[in-house]
Amino acid sequence: MFLLLFFVFQGILLILTAYHLDISAYEANIYYQETNYLNYLSHSLTKLFGESNISLRLPFIIIHLISLAMLYLLLRSWMKNTNDILLSLAVFSILPGVFSSALLVDKSVILILTTLLFIYLFSRSHLWAYALVLALAFLDQAMLNFFIILSLYGLFRGHYTLSIISLIALCLSFVYFDFELQTNIAKSYFFEIFISYAMIFSPLIFFYLLYALYFYCLRDKEQMPIEVFLALGVFVLSLLFSLKGNIAIHDFAPFVVLALPRAVACFLHAFRVKLLQFRFKDKCLGLLLLGSLLLNIIIVVFHQSLYLVLDNPKQHFAYRQHFTQALSDHLKLNNILAVKADSKTWQRQLQFYGIKQGGNYYLSKTATKDAQTIKVEVLGRSIEVAFLKKIH
Repeated sequence: MFLLLFFVFQGILLILTAYHLDISAYEANIYYQETNYLNYLSHSLTKLFGESNISLRLPFIIIHLISLAMLYLLLRSWMKNTNDILLSLAVFSILPGVFSSALLVDKSVILILTTLLFIYLFSRSHLWAYALVLALAFLDQAMLNFFIILSLYGLFRGHYTLSIISLIALCLSFVYFDFELQTNIAKSYFFEIFISYAMIFSPLIFFYLLYALYFYCLRDKEQMPIEVFLALGVFVLSLLFSLKGNIAIHDFAPFVVLALPRAVACFLHAFRVKLLQFRFKDKCLGLLLLGSLLLNIIIVVFHQSLYLVLDNPKQHFAYRQHFTQALSDHLKLNNILAVKADSKTWQRQLQFYGIKQGGNYYLSKTATKDAQTIKVEVLGRSIEVAFLKKIH
């Protein structure tokens, strides 16, 4: 019953948060311009229920919930204590990066699900796991990182068939996505990648995860779980690639977050082996880590409230996803259903909310002569200004 309530609560929380997230320029480009699996997923429910924030994001929320169900099945084989399982599941689900991935039209939620599915199949049937690896070769370019580390895991643990299959999948991905290796070193982004990981996990959780990975390297080097090996390997790979240039963090982070349940297990083990009188510091650390996670998730869910304390609304991390629908509503109230926008990104975003390209109105980001000023407000704060002018 508690588990069912957890999934229902998680789903409701995600839907309520998604309601206030307008389509971004990046998402509009996927929705209207690209022909990949993200485009098909984003259209799956908008074709049935019309174009809205909820119908756009609901497929990714559903995939996120399936991922949590898959993780729960894995946790039952990793942990014996029911409370430990539920705690690990809850902590994973409210990671800022994991929770946010369920709200965006982005590959991260897909990569998490497919990797969890592989780990589940590999623990039960190697044959089905191998078949999945070959199929994933055609999913996304980010799977190249997965195949590299998976082939190393096979060599390290004596699963040579897995190594061969992974290398075949790696070659197939190289050819299918026409991937080119860049040998020139433009600029190092080593420090920036650490900041990105800290934002995805929350700083305290990220540093504890690094400690847990180090702990597994020392204690279980020969019997390291596959999800820990993948997380550690992909993390190191991302650091190496960051030395030669900027990287897309969503090509690496989905694999790294899968080690978090093992980090929770590491913490619980360290806590329980100590006598009662020596657990005070661990209790404080645990409360601090949970507190930081809860604070982060509160900020994500109630993110619009940040406008009340920010001096510059454009410093808000999601302000670009808060004005498009309000702007389209203003245009519709004035019976304007088509505009010519000076920004292609605005044009695509407005199209999602029923404002077509064309007509006798010109919408601009900069002030022009005789143009009407439109202020988009959230909680009484002006976050964006547009200028509308009638043309002949």
